[in-house]
Amino acid sequence: MYPATIAEILEFGLFGWALSRYSGSYVGLKCITDTLDLSASVELPDVNRRYQIPTDIELPAGGLSLRKNQPPLADEELLINSRLPAATAFARANAIDRVVIDGERRELSIISAGKAFLDVRQALADLGLDEATCRRLGSGSTSRG
Repeated sequence: MYPATIAEILEFGLFGWALSRYSGSYVGLKCITDTLDLSASVELPDVNRRYQIPTDIELPAGGLSLRKNQPPLADEELLINSRLPAATAFARANAIDRVVIDGERRELSIISAGKAFLDVRQALADLGLDEATCRRLGSGSTSRG
């Protein structure tokens, strides 16, 4: 997870915890100095938020948790074939990625995350490209975790 703001550190932390519990995968936050050397008043996310359980994936019979005395190749097989697809399905079911600017004509997409997303938005604004102009030109922007 790659938060851009202090509020996202809290939101992504909770999301990462839920994602880890569902998929059995480790989840980390990638934070840079520009994000961490700040102070802010934020509205705390709902710690009791219910995350959607994916319905488009079937989990293995033994679950996705760590297994005792399992050979490394079996762990790798579980990770590649079960945990990663489960993590992807969880992210999709809970809409962690989002399209910020979307127009009818899609000629160019800019995909960014974290602080880079804020920098791209600032660069577009500096060029005089607001959301309406980007939509008209066929440019889209995607961001999130």
